Amino acid sequence: AADNISTYGFLRGGYRYQKPENSALEGSHGFAVSLSAELFDPLFIKGDFGWSTSGSGSRDYDFTNARLGAGFYLPLLEEKLHIVGEVGGVYGKLDSSRNSLRFTEGAVYARPAIRFAPVEFLEFQGGITFSSADDFDSIIFDVSAFFRVLSHLDLGVGVDWGDDFTGFTGGLRLRTRKQDSLGAGLLCVARRRTHPRFGASFSLARALTAHAVDLPAGASSNAPCHRSTRRQSRASPAA
Repeated sequence: AADNISTYGFLRGGYRYQKPENSALEGSHGFAVSLSAELFDPLFIKGDFGWSTSGSGSRDYDFTNARLGAGFYLPLLEEKLHIVGEVGGVYGKLDSSRNSLRFTEGAVYARPAIRFAPVEFLEFQGGITFSSADDFDSIIFDVSAFFRVLSHLDLGVGVDWGDDFTGFTGGLRLRTRKQDSLGAGLLCVARRRTHPRFGASFSLARALTAHAVDLPAGASSNAPCHRSTRRQSRASPAA
């Protein structure tokens, strides 16, 4: 069976078009990428990077933005609906041939959002980003939709409206499995590194990570380590 489409471990990338509200600037074309890693339920970390350029001319410019944050989610309705909260830092830089339009600024942001998957192959998202930025978007409304095309690959489109920019995006999202989360990886390391001299410490780590990582029903907590364990057993000489 395919994994839940509303995952928090993914790599997303694609085309982005951005239209400034400032009439002195034209629309720009570029790309946007996002990387998210699930820690322990219900926590995740996420980074975004985007770049676009308007081309040549007297009003040409390049715009770069980056965001790094952490968040949590609350699944409802049998995990079809997720309430999400995210906070972090954001950076924006506009290079223009006109000195009066240039800026570089860093700020903090908060983003409440919802994710809704009415069926297993379709997901809708919507959120509002509030930031302390003065030179670029301080409030952004965003909506997006993702359609599963392969077991771990989605096609996505989205639009966002800010007080300084309006953006359109389209691209692909590659999702990871639940058992491939960062938390599950820590569980694997904790189980494999048990040593007689440090048994108590690693036993505590194993207990904490086993409690935090939400493995699928019926799955063994050793699942992420099976391949490595088999390789080690082949390499180890018989006693």
